[in-house]
Parts: sequence; C-alpha cells; structure tokens
Amino acid sequence: MKTRLDAIKTYELDESDINFGIERLSDQLLQAWEGMAQISLPKSYRDVENVVIVGMGGSALGAQLLWYGWLDQLSVPVEIVNNYTLPAHVGSKTLLVLSSYSGNTEEILEALKQARKTKAKLFVIASGGKLKSAAIRYKIPYYCFDPGELAPKPRLAVGFSLGAMTGLMSALGCVKLGKDAKEEMLMAMEEVVSVSSMHVKEKKNPAKTVAAELHGRELLIVAADHLIGNAHVLRNQIHETAKQYAHFLTLPELNHHLLEGMSHPKLAIENMTVLMIRSELYHARTKKRFDITAGVFEEQGARVVEYDTGGPSNEAEVAEVLQWGSFLAYYMAMMNDLDPGEIPFVDRFKAELG
Repeated sequence: MKTRLDAIKTYELDESDINFGIERLSDQLLQAWEGMAQISLPKSYRDVENVVIVGMGGSALGAQLLWYGWLDQLSVPVEIVNNYTLPAHVGSKTLLVLSSYSGNTEEILEALKQARKTKAKLFVIASGGKLKSAAIRYKIPYYCFDPGELAPKPRLAVGFSLGAMTGLMSALGCVKLGKDAKEEMLMAMEEVVSVSSMHVKEKKNPAKTVAAELHGRELLIVAADHLIGNAHVLRNQIHETAKQYAHFLTLPELNHHLLEGMSHPKLAIENMTVLMIRSELYHARTKKRFDITAGVFEEQGARVVEYDTGGPSNEAEVAEVLQWGSFLAYYMAMMNDLDPGEIPFVDRFKAELG
C-alpha cells in the first residue's frame, strides 16, 4: 500500500526544492573545508585562550554541533551567544566569531560594533551582506560561502556553518580534524542518504517511518553527550521546516527534574512523543539512563520512538544525525501538508520589527 510519503505527488508541496540541498548536505561540508583551507589566519590567532561565537537561529547551529560534538577535544573554552550583547570578558585573548547567513542579521551587526571596541581577534562567517563588507573594510579574516541551491534558507546551511567552524578550530589547533575524521563524517552522511532519501519506501526508510509516527504529536527530543547539539539543530529545523512544536532536553540532566514533571496535565503527556536519540558511544551510565527513562516516559503515558546511531566516532555520529534529522524535518513537513521552504510568521515578524 502506497503511503503519503511514498507518493511522488506529495513532494509538489516543496516549491523551492529544498530536498535538493538536503540530499547534498555533505557537499556543504566539503566546500566549507576547502574554503577554510584557503584562508590564512594571523599567527596571533593561535594564542587565543577562549572562543566566543555569536550567531542567531540557523547561523548558530554549526556552533552548537561543534561545542558538543568536539567537547572532548576543544583545547579552549567555547561560548555561544544568541543576543545583541557581548560578554564582558571578551578581550585580547578572545577569538570572536561573527556568524550570519545573510550578513545582515541585526544582532550580529550590533555585536560587531561592540567587538571593534575590544581587542578581540575577529573572524566572520557569512554569505555576503553588511557583515562581509565590514570584514573587507576593517580587514577582518572571513569565510564567505555561496549557498546557491544547496542552502536557500539559513537553517539549511548548517553544513556550511559546521564546516567553517570545525575548519577554523582545526586551523587554530583547538580540535583535531584530520582526513580520516572527515571521511568518516562524509561516509556516515552518504549512508543515511542511501536509506532515507525520497525514493526509498517508507517501510525501509528510517526518516519517513519516524516522521509518520510524529505526525500530529507534541515532540520532546532527548539526546546526550556529543549529540546534544544535534538535538538543538533538529528542534530548530522541525520548527521552521515542519512548522510543528518540538523541544529538547538532555540526559542525564532531565533525570533530575522532568520525571516528576510528566504527571500533569495528562492530556498534554498523552499527546507527547519522545524521540530518544541513542548512541553506543554515550557514557556507560548514560546508556543505562536511556533504558530506565524510556520506561518512565511510557509509564506516564507518552509514546517513545528511538533512533539508534551507528557511527565509529563522535564526529561521524554528529554528521549522521545531522543528515537524518534534516530528512526527518522535511518529511514531517510533507505529513503536515505544507511547503517546507516558507516561513511566513518569521518573515512577517521581521517586517513588523522593521
């Protein structure tokens, strides 16, 4: 029996064809790594003692993946700012990364004004706009990417963002990102595409299957350790692509409060599905917590759906879940019978804000 997600006509909803870029997400990583390799950074940048990354929405997603996915490697503290105001501790030993898909995000431009009053070492990531112009004018090192058909929306440019962030940290010696790690990441993404792309029937497609199970449900995403950034990315993509409510929590932290908070209101809990992203690479105690926590969720009346990762490394699993999650949000949009590319409320809000 043909399902909604197996019917070719369903995908006529995707007027801007964002599926094209989703299936080629790994191309963004490759382009970003190659682009970063061409950038010469001042020697003084290698002496930084902390990193502050400023970005909003989709432009900060690569930073989230970097922070959690490479947490066990980062040799300097990393802080992510989603606001107009820089932390007071930003100074001469700080690498301040300003990230904006359009290059015109007002919070980032305000942060740039503040940054120029500090002695921080600056780096810009953008596709153009005022931020790129400022980088050229003030001789700030920058990576400029061309989103093209691969990423017509900011949330879809997470490959460019992750590639630029990891490439930058690798160039500064803050993380290790060698040829083998890159190949593992790309291979993990290719494997997901081979089983999750549009032509694979729902019965054998792990992204379509989960999307169908999440239809019409409030969603709680649960992840841990190196995949917490992926949970953040997936939540944002579900919001904007599928136009469906989702939030995320992490293990082991949620065990210290949420288990009691699932008792009321009953109707809300009964309409909730918990998507638990599992990994054999999690801390041993965390893996045990997943088993027990899933049982509590079900006892409280929520449904539990699981996705089991299978990568050989933290980096590979970050790439795997990024690719799978991008497909998942896309298929959820198809289940909700809407164009995944449009964001009418965000566009209206920006117009009213002026």
